[in-house]
Amino acid sequence: MTNINEIYGDARNLTNLLPEPVDVVLIANTFHVVENMGGLKRQVSQSLRPGRRFIIVNWCDLPKEETTVAGTAHGPPGKLRMSVTETDEIMAEVFDDIHEVDLPPYHYALIGER
Repeated sequence: MTNINEIYGDARNLTNLLPEPVDVVLIANTFHVVENMGGLKRQVSQSLRPGRRFIIVNWCDLPKEETTVAGTAHGPPGKLRMSVTETDEIMAEVFDDIHEVDLPPYHYALIGER
């Protein structure tokens, strides 16, 4: 694909990492450790073009010992995992249209459009 640019960096400085607004911001497997949700929401809102998407991929809210790959537990500790409802409530403060996507066996995604 020629229309995807990966940018690795600290999402707290998203607007500094991006030269111009983008169509999609994707955060995978790290949303549960965001310390300043308000700051992240502002950064994402300022970084997206109107009508574009913010995608969060999260581990399902299951005990870590239940999320195994080849017999080894993966993912964050259970106490850090966020339910779909918790994640949705955070996104709903900024995005009107939020869709849930099941990503078996141990993940889900929420896609917010603004």
